[in-house]
Amino acid sequence: MCQLVMGDIAWFGTCAFYIGAAEEAAFALSNILQKQGVEIQTIVFPKTKWTLARARRWLGEHDFRSGGVDETENSYRFRQQDPAKFERIRPFCLMPNNAAPNMEACSVLAFGGPLIEKGESKITQALVDEEIDKVYGKPKRRKRRRDMMKEIEIVKLDEEKRIVYGIVLDPYIVDTQGDWSPPAEVEKTAHGWMEQSRTIGFRHSREADAVPVESFLMPYPSTDDYKLAMCNEPHKVFKFKFGEGFVHSGSWVLGTKVKEDSTWQLIKSGELGSYSIGGQGEREEITEVELPKVTEEIEVDWSKAA
Repeated sequence: MCQLVMGDIAWFGTCAFYIGAAEEAAFALSNILQKQGVEIQTIVFPKTKWTLARARRWLGEHDFRSGGVDETENSYRFRQQDPAKFERIRPFCLMPNNAAPNMEACSVLAFGGPLIEKGESKITQALVDEEIDKVYGKPKRRKRRRDMMKEIEIVKLDEEKRIVYGIVLDPYIVDTQGDWSPPAEVEKTAHGWMEQSRTIGFRHSREADAVPVESFLMPYPSTDDYKLAMCNEPHKVFKFKFGEGFVHSGSWVLGTKVKEDSTWQLIKSGELGSYSIGGQGEREEITEVELPKVTEEIEVDWSKAA
């Protein structure tokens, strides 16, 4: 039984932390904890009470990191620091008032503790996940989403309108990094990015003064081919002439208007041949067998393309 009580933080019972604070005061939680020698390593949101968008918004409003998320079927888990920096880690409830650190009572659960003074501890994220699993149950599957930047080669220019076009994802091509997305995921990603992100980067260093003005998915030969592609069943595709190369049906093409004069000059001169878009991504191992089965590839000279 622990008996240490420090201001708004009581360490008792099974040595779990309990925070007596309403949501309005949550912005001060990290400062309160740090003053008492307590740091937060992971923050957990139950899916029964939070959507991913609301969880990210809450983290941003309270000065916590919201970039990478480990998603299970019942929770969103946001790592704040390297677990090896911690002497020990225990659960505590960030909200609501005096709630026990369990899935039913606690809306925002955190794991943390004092930092180790020298070197590194033997605490790993796997050990932290095991402690979280004791509260939420062991998940059947984990997804790890991270802030990602994808480089897009500029394949077409509209100099009059200062629009650059690039192929973000082609579901029939494995890229140079070994990444591939099935047709249904390409469509889902394109729609989600336009709805939630729209971040354009310039050489990965900052947001560019540029905005997406066109976002479209290349058409299939027929409605039936589209439906089959969405199910990853054998189907026909178009292979369109696009810029100096080709693009397939189902590909996500993005048109971006460049507002910044200096950036536009770099593009026109050929010094800048790509840009990047930001968003959330996750990696899963695939095999070539899982690539879409194309029964016929129909070449089309899409000369009227933007």
